[in-house]
Amino acid sequence: MPTEKELKYSIPDRASLEKLVSHFQSAFPAVRQTNHYFLGNTRGPLARGHAMLRLRAERKRWILTFKSGLVVESGCFTSAETEAEVGTAEARRMMREGIKPSASSPGPIKAAAGIDRSRTFKVAGASVTRRVKAPIPTGDFIEIDSCDFPGGARDFEAEIETRRPAKARRCIEALFRELGIRVIPQTRTKYERFLSAVRSHRAAGKDGMGTVDRMKRPKSKV
Repeated sequence: MPTEKELKYSIPDRASLEKLVSHFQSAFPAVRQTNHYFLGNTRGPLARGHAMLRLRAERKRWILTFKSGLVVESGCFTSAETEAEVGTAEARRMMREGIKPSASSPGPIKAAAGIDRSRTFKVAGASVTRRVKAPIPTGDFIEIDSCDFPGGARDFEAEIETRRPAKARRCIEALFRELGIRVIPQTRTKYERFLSAVRSHRAAGKDGMGTVDRMKRPKSKV
């Protein structure tokens, strides 16, 4: 599987997020991503956050992604990743009926089945990301995210996918200092934060895993 490297930073508040977005004046329009997460064995690696199977809806496209082997060092996330695009009808069937691995399944499903011996992967819930993307001087792109999770949890994040993390880090951290934004290196993936929100949602006595799609949509521009 290909390897992905990302720098991730936790942004402390909406004011800081808006300052960062305003700085870039991005030519790319803000996009809305709905991330549907699937679980298999309740004690398996997906449920424990050691791997992820996600179906993302963005601009009428559906992207199925599997990630595993995560290593985090000072805000740099390295993981193995495989993706496949699926059609709208197939995506809706997956969410309605679950995913049953087979010999003809796309790569992400086969990879998930290889570590989690479930007969069916079921939707556990969803999160929503509002993302602004902009280029930075290293030739990479920064993605500035407002993230909504089950139960009403929300946080803000900046991430940069790069093959040269040291160079990208120097560049973007200099910008954070220039703008007076006090970020901290992120320690958890969005998926881990989703699982944490789900557990809190259950601990509060709510039924089911929850999905922010059923909640009031935030008024933010991002």
